[in-house]
Amino acid sequence: MDGKLNFLTKDLINEAAAKINEKGIPAKRVGTTYAVEINNKEYPYKLIVSEAAKLAGVNLEPSFFNSSRANRFKFEEEFGFRVVNKNYPITYWHLQMFLPQGRGGMEIDSIKLLYEEPPLIATGEWDNRQCIDFKTIMTIGDIVCVKEGKRILALCKVTSENFKDKELTEKYFNENFREVEVLEFYSGTTDFPQPQGTLQKATDPSTLTWNFINNWYTQLLVRKNMTKNTDVLKAKKQIILQGPPGTGKTYTAKDIAEEMIFGSVSSNKKQQKEKLESSDQFVLVQFHPSYSYEDFVRGIISKTNENGNVKYEVENKTLAKFARSAMSAKFATSLSEEDFIAAKYLDYLLMKQSLKESTHVPYYFNNNHEVRLLDVWYKNNYSGIGKLRYEIFRDGSWVMPTWIDIEESFTWENYNNPSTFDDDFIQSSLLAIQSDFIAFVDRLKQASINHVLIIDEINRANLPSVLGELIYALEYRNESVQSIYGIDGDNSLVLPDNLYIIGTMNTADRSVGHIDYAIKRRFAFVDVLPNIEIINNEKAKELFRLVSALFVKEDNTNSEHLASDFDYKDVQLGHSYFMIKEGSVEDQTEELKMRLQYEILPILNEYIKDGILLESAKDKLKEISGFGF
Repeated sequence: MDGKLNFLTKDLINEAAAKINEKGIPAKRVGTTYAVEINNKEYPYKLIVSEAAKLAGVNLEPSFFNSSRANRFKFEEEFGFRVVNKNYPITYWHLQMFLPQGRGGMEIDSIKLLYEEPPLIATGEWDNRQCIDFKTIMTIGDIVCVKEGKRILALCKVTSENFKDKELTEKYFNENFREVEVLEFYSGTTDFPQPQGTLQKATDPSTLTWNFINNWYTQLLVRKNMTKNTDVLKAKKQIILQGPPGTGKTYTAKDIAEEMIFGSVSSNKKQQKEKLESSDQFVLVQFHPSYSYEDFVRGIISKTNENGNVKYEVENKTLAKFARSAMSAKFATSLSEEDFIAAKYLDYLLMKQSLKESTHVPYYFNNNHEVRLLDVWYKNNYSGIGKLRYEIFRDGSWVMPTWIDIEESFTWENYNNPSTFDDDFIQSSLLAIQSDFIAFVDRLKQASINHVLIIDEINRANLPSVLGELIYALEYRNESVQSIYGIDGDNSLVLPDNLYIIGTMNTADRSVGHIDYAIKRRFAFVDVLPNIEIINNEKAKELFRLVSALFVKEDNTNSEHLASDFDYKDVQLGHSYFMIKEGSVEDQTEELKMRLQYEILPILNEYIKDGILLESAKDKLKEISGFGF
């Protein structure tokens, strides 16, 4: 810690906090980065130190000291007060627990702690900062990446305070424990950027360690949100993704469509585009004010016959054609070909492992074994895998390519018999593959017939006019409704239950009409809101916060710059405006400057002209215009 802060004591800091509670936090001293947690309340780091200095009679101006990493860590270590970064409210840690007695001591198979019920993380007991941090600084809600050296085991969320347990200590030799929720076991092949250290807090967003954990956690949240969205779509059959400009509504809609059709979501959006556009189970249309029933459902067209005479015919348009295709798929689908499922499953595993260039799929179970799946044989009713062929990596080479009959060998009696397999975690992991296969086949059966229609800017058209009698069919799937136009004397139209509709709606666009209640009742509305965590550049995040202050306060209420008849959720600029390509610092800075000048400032000025933002926002715009890069 900086020598200027040597006067600090724990009692003095508590006294300073009490003083601040009496007077309140001055508006100009709220702090923007670091805060100290004292009795579950946050105090600006510099303010608490300054108040403590006054109480101690020490002349210490805020400019005389800083919140450096050394000062923050010493603050936590000496006084036991947690220091948090207000810009990153979630705290990340990385932990290894296979050396309960420290370096040079015995080793345990630490992944077994994560299979306890409830799952656990742990550390030994010795007089150093790492144990202190585990017991007193780590808190419920923190995210922990568990590893063994460079090998990554799992990402967890802390769910309990520290505790001791004699039986657990006898079993695992660690002495301090916390309950966790295992968010995901690691299935990739990347090594952890920082293999050393028992427990460390990841605080610096510029480091590989912080970014690795943050990217993993962010992707988990995205996938969790994706699951929620697909669940809503499956239940309701049609949803509208609504939000302000730049929140990625169409991007999200395509992710949902790919998940519904193919059972997975591509991280490479160019590949996703090619997959969707080449599929006859996907259609994207964009509505506009002149769009009609005859454009979208069914209408009359003129044709010239071979004699040169004009005749008029009724023709199915986008929705009616797509509904017919979806209906045909329901009856035509068959999963009787075993090779089809085997190829699909192995391809799914390769995708899951991000190893498209490999011909095998590795599974890592513990320190002693690396096992890869070679082939799959399954039952005719697709209720599970019958046999797996795998091999083990030992002594520098792959050995023992072995077929395992799951029904005969993977019984619970054998599962509890350690002599049956070299390692019980091989068995439990292969059982997990069996379970995964069953879930995959269920998804494949459904996904193989799903048809997804995306309607971009759905509220720009007159929906009652465009949909006509299909407003009824949206709610009553598989039931026939009568169109005003008939084909070969048949006026019936049916929307099958494997046809899903995703609309997108810009809530800031007041130039178009609102969706009426009859249609609203038949759609589920899902908010797609600005998300700073998706932004991939620190300067861009800083600019995002500055722009967001025009719309919303820290307590999630409307800003004083926003007109009273608007809600910030409807008009705040989304994260897409602040997303920039990977590249050098110079290239990213130039791109952000261009985004600010040609995209962000123009729409903010339009907001002022349209009365969305008040005149008071003009001064704020000057500050944004002069943003320091």
